[in-house]
Amino acid sequence: MPKGKKAQKTEAKRRLRNSSAKEGAVRVLTSDDTVAPAKPETLYGPRSEHPLADSDVDYPTAPGVTDPVPAAVTEAKVPDAIRSLSNYSDGGIDGLLSQHLKDMTNGAVGQTFNRLVVKHVALLNAMLRGGLPEDILL
Repeated sequence: MPKGKKAQKTEAKRRLRNSSAKEGAVRVLTSDDTVAPAKPETLYGPRSEHPLADSDVDYPTAPGVTDPVPAAVTEAKVPDAIRSLSNYSDGGIDGLLSQHLKDMTNGAVGQTFNRLVVKHVALLNAMLRGGLPEDILL
């Protein structure tokens, strides 16, 4: 019995996801890449090709004392938010993909899960209060 168009599209997407995940796993397992050495050239070298943003970038002003306090992020909200991320979305500046976060917060890793969630909550709440040090924002 022929499948409907929607079922065919769903199946094609599933095959694509599975093949992409397998290709990525093979690429990682067979790679000769290593962690970059901890030296100044590693950090500052790429800046010649990727300079920092212009100083005239218009960031919003930091919250003041009279601004309303944003709703706090709780430890219960973080795992739900991480689970809602798309598995194949690009990572941020830290290189962590959403799948990495999902793997670290799936509950099977025990204490790692708890520490990661607690640290995420602290970071997100500090960001919402505008309490990050200036050097982190640059």
